[in-house]
Parts: sequence; C-alpha cells; structure tokens
Amino acid sequence: MKTLFRLTCFTLGLAAVALAPRAYAEATAPDATATVAETQTGKVYRALRDLDWMAWYNLVAFSEKLTAELKDKGTTPEMFAADMQKGYESSFKTPEEKKVTDDIFKSIKDIMVGEAVISGDTAVVPTSATISSNGQARAFKGTAHLIRRQGTWKLDLTFSDDSEQAMAQRVGEIFGKPVEAH
Repeated sequence: MKTLFRLTCFTLGLAAVALAPRAYAEATAPDATATVAETQTGKVYRALRDLDWMAWYNLVAFSEKLTAELKDKGTTPEMFAADMQKGYESSFKTPEEKKVTDDIFKSIKDIMVGEAVISGDTAVVPTSATISSNGQARAFKGTAHLIRRQGTWKLDLTFSDDSEQAMAQRVGEIFGKPVEAH
C-alpha cells in the first residue's frame, strides 16, 4: 500500500486561499446524534491543525479494502502515525516549503462546526476557521462528511480505495473556501 498521505491533500485544501468564495448554507438537525457528529468534526479539524496522526487514526474511516489491508498488516495507531508523518515529511521539495505549510497549519484558529445534517449513517457538518497565509488571515467555510462506523462518527474516506485521493478531497472540503470580508 502506498504511503497514506502526501502534501497533495493539504495543497488542495490550502490552495483554496486563491479561489473565489462559494455559497454556504447551514441546515439543522436537533438530536443527540447530531451533537456527537459535530463533536467528532471538531476533533477531526483540530487533528488536522495539529498534524496529530495518532488522533487521525481513530477519526477516519477508510474503504473496506484499505481497512482490511491495515488490519492484515497489523497496523497500530503508532505505525499509522509514523507512516503519515513520513509521507507528510517526504512531500516537501525544500525545508522552506515545509515551514510555510507548517506555519499555515499552526495559524488555524477559531475552529467552529455548525449543526450536523444526519441521513442514516452519514452526516454533513459545516465547518469554519480562520487560516493565515503570507501574513493575511482569512475566514474559511467548508464541510465535513462523516460516516457512522460501529457507533462512532468518523471522517468518511470510504468512497475510494485510493487513500491519497480520498484524503485530498475530504481535507479540501473541510477547509473549504475563503469567505468574502464584510
């Protein structure tokens, strides 16, 4: 199995700084299940901000094929985190490029999640945060897609057997796009 992570997922999410903002609508779901999904979404966003791959291990749901591969290899949270960090580190061409990306992640603040919209074992949760790049702080709004696995809400990467593609898409969606200043 190829390295689980490359900078591509971050560059897709963070490249949104240059993109035009999109319309953003929030919906409501007034039940306890929604509250749990919202809590998990906050954990997912904070794990990304902190590059906390140990936390990430317990917060994402991979496709059945990838889950089986991880299990067959006896992958522990520690092994997963080491593989993720290795992939992250190897994705930079220069130390300066890594520093810029690290600084962007460290700059993420004001993480907020909206009310989850639940449909069976899936949830869509609006997200927002302030992200700084090149000395400019911008508000971003995005969406987290969760799936309930064995009673626990996790970031849904089950739609693809290509872990890099799935992560790139979902991370880009969580970060979303910048919103216009008013």
